[in-house]
Order: sequence, then structure tokens, then C-alpha cells
Amino acid sequence: MDGTGITDVVTGLTGVRGLEVDSRGEKLYWTIGPAPGKIQSASWAGDNQKDLVTGLGEVNGVTLDWWNSKIYWAQVDGGGGGTGKIMRANLDGSNVEVVITNLNTPQDLIYDDNAGGRIWWSDPISSHLGEGYVDGTVVQVDDVPGMWGLRADRIKRILYWTSITWQSIVWDNSREDPPVNTIVTGLTKPTGIDLDFVNLKIYWVDETPRKIMRSEIDGSDPQDFVTGLVSPRYVRVYNLASGPKPVRAVPFSNKYLLMGLLALLGGWLVYRKRKL
Repeated sequence: MDGTGITDVVTGLTGVRGLEVDSRGEKLYWTIGPAPGKIQSASWAGDNQKDLVTGLGEVNGVTLDWWNSKIYWAQVDGGGGGTGKIMRANLDGSNVEVVITNLNTPQDLIYDDNAGGRIWWSDPISSHLGEGYVDGTVVQVDDVPGMWGLRADRIKRILYWTSITWQSIVWDNSREDPPVNTIVTGLTKPTGIDLDFVNLKIYWVDETPRKIMRSEIDGSDPQDFVTGLVSPRYVRVYNLASGPKPVRAVPFSNKYLLMGLLALLGGWLVYRKRKL
């Protein structure tokens, strides 16, 4: 995490665009973008490389639904103008389905199972932020200039994104008018972004100067993290703790509600025992 120790994991690839990490299955998933596009995977060590889905159109970002073992990706079958769509398949590449259609040029994706199975996508060419359900329903499409990469702080309900139009890192916690907050400026072509909640930092790719940068979560102290890259586009950050693999956590508020119910149940059982 200090930017040293750069290691090639998978080599010989051409046109990599989207990237995602499966911390439970210890796998990497990525897209080969130019048509005919495809979805591939490998272990964290880079071995056992596989083609999961092939013969696709132009493929961009990718995201995972760990709990339902699904992979989602953004695809464009023509030059945009309604040929874009969100697709999904099982993690092994089987059961390929179309989820949302009639988009322009979707780029990055976020999937949130805790929001009822919703997907958010960016479209930097059309300057759109889209939101929809996995049943194909489109909830809302907002005009957001040049939005490329996007990630979310689901606890604070804040969306962070890169804008190639504003050449900035931006965050927003409202969908109305959006009262956006530009926290890092002076970039060239910021694309991929990720959040490090353990160390409270933001990482992003500045594609034209070919580097990965980072800052504090509020945008202060921006600095170069890794430089001299060839054609970076996405970045993913994982803080890997030792011990068993993560399980699905009870949300904060529900956890304390559950604790309260258990305390009430315990008190009732003690009361019943004393009555008997």
C-alpha cells in the first residue's frame, strides 16, 4: 500500500477495460473490451485463467454480486445511441442474460444487493448517471458531466466519481439538482476510482499521464501513488485481513435492533422461570 512491489499477475492481454476482485473466491475478473469482447477470470496468483463469456460486443466495466454468485457488465453492441446494455451471468459464465437495454455507452457499474438489487452505471459520452433494478426497470437517469468511474460509501450514502469533463474527483449525497462537491481538481483524464474505507483514502487513475493517484477521503493531500504505467484505466483496493473469509454482515442498525430483541427475550424467559 505504499506503491512499491508492482507485480505482473496476468500478462499477454490486450484491451483490458473493466476489473473486479472477488475476495471470497480469491479471483480476479476482467473484461476484454474491443468487440468481440469477453469476460475472463483467474486466481489472485494469476493462474487458472479462463474465458467465461465470449463473442460479446464492446465490453466496459464489470461488477460482482457475491451473494447471488452473479457477474454484471456494461456492453455496447454498436456505436451507442441505444445499443448499450447491462448484462449478467453466473460467476462461471453460464446463463447469460440481458438486464437493462436501450442505453448509450455505459462504462462503470455499481451493484448493491442491500438496496433491493439495484445497479448504477456511468456514461461519460452521454454524461449520464443511471440507476435501475436487476429486473430491468430503469429508476432514474441524471445528467452528470463526464462521469466515468463511480464508487459508493453505502453507510453515509455518498457517491464518489471521476469527471473527465471537470477533470476532477467529485462526491454527492443528493440526486436533486446535484449539489456536487469537487474535492480534487487539476487532473487530466481521471477514469477508474475506488475507496479505501480502512485507511480513509480515495484511489483513482489519471489515464493520460499514466498513473494512479490517491488522497484522503475528503480530497486533501492528493499525491502520485504509482507512475510510469502504460495504459491504466481501473483501480481496485482490497485490505485483506487474516482469518476466515468474510460473511455477509448484519447492517449496523439492524444489528443493534437484533441485540435489543434478544435482550427482551432473555428478560421474558427469566420472568417466566421465576413465575413458575
